[in-house]
Amino acid sequence: MATVIETNSVGNGIEKKKLLTEERKKHRSEYSKMYKEKNKEYLKNYRKDYYDKNKDKITDYHKNYRITNEDKFKETARNYYNENKEKVNILSMEYYEKHKNRILERNRTKVCCEICKSIISRSNLPRHKRSIKCSKFVLNQINL
Repeated sequence: MATVIETNSVGNGIEKKKLLTEERKKHRSEYSKMYKEKNKEYLKNYRKDYYDKNKDKITDYHKNYRITNEDKFKETARNYYNENKEKVNILSMEYYEKHKNRILERNRTKVCCEICKSIISRSNLPRHKRSIKCSKFVLNQINL
């Protein structure tokens, strides 16, 4: 393992312990690497079986984690966007060009407003909900 020089002072005793712990850590990491290489297929199958058996628990855990740490996810997404604005904009434009027909077709479809039952194109629905026509309908419903 480690080569240690024998001395009588107390300070060197602490240094000996540090050297020994560092050597042990190196040895453990080398051993774990060798073990992982030798048992690669076994570990792969073990992880797969574990995931199959506990799929519900794992997905519930991830959902709960995402809900409880929603602020972290929003902050990292915001930071990524701010750092990579050009890249994100290019990718979104590429996506739009690639799926242009599907996007336009979806926006052209007619949808019924849940409030006033008018028929409007999907792309204009938010604008319609702010309109006088729809807001008057809401006020009339309240007064009845």
